[in-house]
Amino acid sequence: MGQTQGFAKAGHAYKYHGHRKTVFVKVLDPRFRKELGVMPDPRPLFVRKAENREGTRMLLSIPDYDPHILEQCGIDENESSIVSDMLEQYLECYRPSYKRSEQKQLADTFIKGLLSDLERKSIESVALRYTGAEGVRPLQMFFKNSTFDDEKMLNIYQQQLAALIGEEDGMLNVDGSDFPKKGSHSVGVARQHYGILGKTENCQAGVFVGYSSTKGYGLVDRRLYMPESWYSESYDELRKQCAVPDDLTFRTKNQLASEMLQAVAASGTFPSRWVGCDSAFGCDRAFLESLPEGCYYFTDVRANELVFPGIQR
Repeated sequence: MGQTQGFAKAGHAYKYHGHRKTVFVKVLDPRFRKELGVMPDPRPLFVRKAENREGTRMLLSIPDYDPHILEQCGIDENESSIVSDMLEQYLECYRPSYKRSEQKQLADTFIKGLLSDLERKSIESVALRYTGAEGVRPLQMFFKNSTFDDEKMLNIYQQQLAALIGEEDGMLNVDGSDFPKKGSHSVGVARQHYGILGKTENCQAGVFVGYSSTKGYGLVDRRLYMPESWYSESYDELRKQCAVPDDLTFRTKNQLASEMLQAVAASGTFPSRWVGCDSAFGCDRAFLESLPEGCYYFTDVRANELVFPGIQR
């Protein structure tokens, strides 16, 4: 009939022990369907919502959280069941962003993997742990082809973050972050400046806006930087394979940062009096002049930056 998922009942929750069992059924009477009053269902198999939610609950109850994450958050390993309940409630907030319940289950699976003690937290390794080999392809297809409302998801997240840490004297921060890549087929990948190493490497580059206050810190928005070479004719086929929007035009990292800061300020979700950034943005006069009105900026500058004191008359 299949395999068990490797869970055991523990009170009102389920805990993962990893020992899967194969389930066999021996047919003693070929008339069993008639005797039991069960007829074959001609409809395609699908996962009912109630079963889907129970499966997600079982998944999140697996006590395999990364011990470093628990330590940084000041959480004892014995409190993992409380963390699971909190995580389930949090992820439920994003249900309106999905068009199908299966999408939410796949997203929850990957998030659980990111919080787990897996050494490599790639799509394949996450799927192999929680859904088996048959779950690798569906999780890959979810990230490649699945259409859910990411703007609604971002809005839900921003509203929650603002309610927790928003205050009048808050500070918007902008910075870049790079992700090393071995291949050449990921969207936006190229040999470019890799900030952590301070040299040119094959990587993807992103620009991120954060928000900080006396109550805490969190990321607000993000953009993938697309190198100018990706807009050349030699990348036509790769852009199609990566589903790059046809109307996307080249933007520098500073232009992406400026657009995000303006959008955040216009939304009014995050009250702020300051904008902070490093010298990659602080030495760009056009970027500084594009900052939202009414904000002070606190920026780094390069060591060879020329500064001219104003002349008072």
